[in-house]
Amino acid sequence: MDLPRLVSLLRSLAPMVVMGFAAMTYYDFSQYKQAPESPYVARKSQIDLMRKEIAALEKKNGEMLEFVKTLETKKQEVGQLSTRLFELKAAMSDRLDVPEFTRMIVTEAKRVGLTVQSIRPQQRMDTEYYRVFPFELKFRGVFPQIYTFMSRVANLQKLVRIDRFTLSPATSSSSKFVELEGEIELKTFAYLGSQADTIAGKSSAEAGSKGGQ
Repeated sequence: MDLPRLVSLLRSLAPMVVMGFAAMTYYDFSQYKQAPESPYVARKSQIDLMRKEIAALEKKNGEMLEFVKTLETKKQEVGQLSTRLFELKAAMSDRLDVPEFTRMIVTEAKRVGLTVQSIRPQQRMDTEYYRVFPFELKFRGVFPQIYTFMSRVANLQKLVRIDRFTLSPATSSSSKFVELEGEIELKTFAYLGSQADTIAGKSSAEAGSKGGQ
């Protein structure tokens, strides 16, 4: 075979050789990417597993942060409730001086010009933590006096609650100032204590005795 024909044959075979080499390279690369025993597949599996583990850790970390945030909120709420409890306990002594309470209510009525017809203690009631002392108050006066009296009673330092009241005209509706007669049920409270107070008292006593030693 002469040289020109050999060169021509090689030139015609060159694209086929390149394509075959490319096909073999692509096949090898495909095998490298897809074969289960391939290092690439093993490494990719490890990376995918690490990504899943990182995502799971990030999720747990987010849940932990949310839990801590919720815990802090609950601690603040408990602190606010504890403060409110101490305020209520301060407003509710552990006993009630009935004559003193009666004088206090009558004094408030006199300050606004309201006439107290009678004030009588009713049957007390005990709950788990406090004792309820109801009083029936009968009075006479004009509406602004009644309104002012009820407002003053509601803002007393001692906890007093107005549960119900009734009003009826005592003078003619054609009068310049219509006087009203009514009844109000007032309730005040005495704190009875709880098991938590007993435990706190024991803890304080023990702390005091240790400190004195």
